[in-house]
Amino acid sequence: LSILLVIKKIGGNCWFSLLSFLFLYNINVLYGFNGLIIAIPFVMFAFCSLLYYMDKGTVLTGIALAVLLVMLFFMHALAALFALLIVCACSFTAGNKSFSGVMKNCMPMFPVVALLAIWWYRDSVQYHGKGLGGFLCRYYMGEYFKNLYLRGGFLIFDNFGLQEGIPGYALALLFSLFVIALFALALYSYKRKSKISDKNGHVKTLSTCLICSAAVFLLIPEQLPGYSFLFARFSVFIFLFLILLGSILFSDRLKKTVSGAICIMCLIHFLLWADYFRNFDNENLLFNREFFSSIANNKRLAGLMFDYRFRGRSVYDNFPDYYITWKQGIATTRTIDERSFPVQRKVNREVLPSYIEWVGKDNTYDGRYRLMDYILVRGGLSPEARTQMQGFKESRQAGSWALYENVRTSAAGDSVKRN
Repeated sequence: LSILLVIKKIGGNCWFSLLSFLFLYNINVLYGFNGLIIAIPFVMFAFCSLLYYMDKGTVLTGIALAVLLVMLFFMHALAALFALLIVCACSFTAGNKSFSGVMKNCMPMFPVVALLAIWWYRDSVQYHGKGLGGFLCRYYMGEYFKNLYLRGGFLIFDNFGLQEGIPGYALALLFSLFVIALFALALYSYKRKSKISDKNGHVKTLSTCLICSAAVFLLIPEQLPGYSFLFARFSVFIFLFLILLGSILFSDRLKKTVSGAICIMCLIHFLLWADYFRNFDNENLLFNREFFSSIANNKRLAGLMFDYRFRGRSVYDNFPDYYITWKQGIATTRTIDERSFPVQRKVNREVLPSYIEWVGKDNTYDGRYRLMDYILVRGGLSPEARTQMQGFKESRQAGSWALYENVRTSAAGDSVKRN
């Protein structure tokens, strides 16, 4: 709907809005980056407000843009920074060179810039890890060029989870290349038309946004101190701006074969993802609220996800959090130890150990959960883990899921109750 709204504003071909369905389940959804999932359409709403503000410059459109930028900050600071880049770049390329004109374009940005400055200061004071400046120098001097080839993954990042291995990459490539092919066709169609067009201004603005999206994707590090999986999150914006630009470059009337192909591709995409979710639900049918029914929510639970993949992709890493969601219980969660989350640790690691997120990759467990009341396990225990869990017994099993109870802590609790 946000894409359709922008297309209506720029006078593009509304059929192209359907193409955004091909990137609905983008990498932010697959990896659970909830803040950016929410922020993606609001970046487009902010961009639409920017177009109105650049056209009319009224107080109301300026307030709408300012409010949307502030909302983006509370969704995800990185999304707010990206939206600011879009606003600055579009204002600069609009051709308004007077100081008053520049200040007018910048006024809606002031509230969110103030919020970002406060957040950055407070975050820097509380964070005691690597400094950003030194990290970036080392990264761009060496690691950036070594891993530059990873940026080529923008063609497959947003749909590669559909299937395991090469079929997943092939399907993701199919959807991406379909959009690129339509964009190329639109560009060819536009070049054949007269250069005198009232849409040329929007073409310039959208081209600027596309360049900004590509620049962020190509230049932002894979990780920053306390943040991870960064550049892959922005591939979706490259395709969304390609769709928007294609909608305005294409001839006003699509041939039936093109509109039909768009509908067929969207239907295929829908059916594939419907099958994905149905298969996922069937595989985890027994993992539900009842699975934790025997545990009181004052018990502490940890997780060991040895089998953390679904269709070959990392999916189950953070499933101990369902004990928090369903029971309001106490669980080890990476949420309290990651810099990018607003929830911060208040107890020491003796009370609540750090969550082992990737235990399934090396199949090693160091015994840090030995004092926890329960351990949720998915997949078979590794020999190392079995050795470290001598005081635990399996209390429940459902498919690939197993719940282990700490016999020593439960016995101690029973003794206290009797006394």
